[in-house]
Amino acid sequence: MTSTPTVPSRRPLWFRRVGVLEQALLILIGVAAACGVVVLLVQGYSLAVAVGPLVAVIGVAVGRRRPTPGLLVIAASPLVATVLQVAPLLTWTITVFALLYLTLRGLSARIAAPVVAGANYLAVAMFGGGLGDPEALVAGSLALAAAGTGSATRGQVRYLEAMEQRAIDAIATRDIEVSQSVAEERMRIARDLHDVIGSEVAVLSMQLGMAEVALPDDADGSRTALTSARQGVQSILLETQRILDVLRVAPDEESLKPPPGIGRVPELVDSFRAVGLDVRTTLAPVPPGVDPAVSAAAFRVVQEALTNAQRHGAGPATVELAIDGPILTVQVSNRVAEAGASSPGRGYGLVGMRERVQSVGGKLTVDAQTVSFRITATMRLSGGAVA
Repeated sequence: MTSTPTVPSRRPLWFRRVGVLEQALLILIGVAAACGVVVLLVQGYSLAVAVGPLVAVIGVAVGRRRPTPGLLVIAASPLVATVLQVAPLLTWTITVFALLYLTLRGLSARIAAPVVAGANYLAVAMFGGGLGDPEALVAGSLALAAAGTGSATRGQVRYLEAMEQRAIDAIATRDIEVSQSVAEERMRIARDLHDVIGSEVAVLSMQLGMAEVALPDDADGSRTALTSARQGVQSILLETQRILDVLRVAPDEESLKPPPGIGRVPELVDSFRAVGLDVRTTLAPVPPGVDPAVSAAAFRVVQEALTNAQRHGAGPATVELAIDGPILTVQVSNRVAEAGASSPGRGYGLVGMRERVQSVGGKLTVDAQTVSFRITATMRLSGGAVA
């Protein structure tokens, strides 16, 4: 089970806890409204002084769920105070903090700033000395500054969050690449075990069998030793199969260092003939410049197919290498042994061949009949997908 990667945050504490800043603004708005109203009432003002701050607080409450209607209520609060002939100083001060709160929560400053700044300016100008009143200019300017501060803070928080997420994604991608590389290496090990150990041990088992058959009747000790050796070979094959079960986890691409290529097919055929397999060949001359991966894939197809023919076949096997323009066709066929014998293609042999051929863009077909078994691989000499 993998855990989500973490990246140490470099944001200031209040940037990491923006919700705490928003709650602090709510508390500040409520305390400012309550204290301001109490002070004005103590100074002898009527209850009308509470209407403007109350409307502003209601606008903040509405803006938590519906920012645009809340913004309109907040902008209306200083105008309400002016209509009631109450100095809008306390009200527009509250609207500045309210505007900072809404923009910090994501409300667009381009919309909010002109609305509240215009309302504050107009309310103070109507109550005071007209459009040129300095207090009106201060009220409008502070609203613009609050909106800009909230929007900039929100943008910076989003930027830092995005940077942290990119760092987390980069770590996760690196971990995936490492895991994929490990899986690919496991597949290379599994394929090489099958290609090298499996084939060589199978040949060794055949040679031991031939030696046992050739022993004279009175060579009981040698026969026992050879039987024990053959049993040991079978154990090796079983252990190799178990290793393949563990290592073979997913298909992968061709290894960086391919095995012997198509030029060594005659040598490979001779090694099978040496252990008693009748192999008949039709090998077309291979032009220079064959892609190394294609050459390796063709060699392994012939090797695995002949191994299957040796284990499960009866009679001669036929190997054909044909070249038609840019297309290389490898075909290996043989007769199937009598009924009851193990069928060809068990284990990972066919899977390995198919992986190798597909890794270079080729196609592999298997024609398994009652009395015959044929494998055909089609690949481009230069690599790439076969149409």
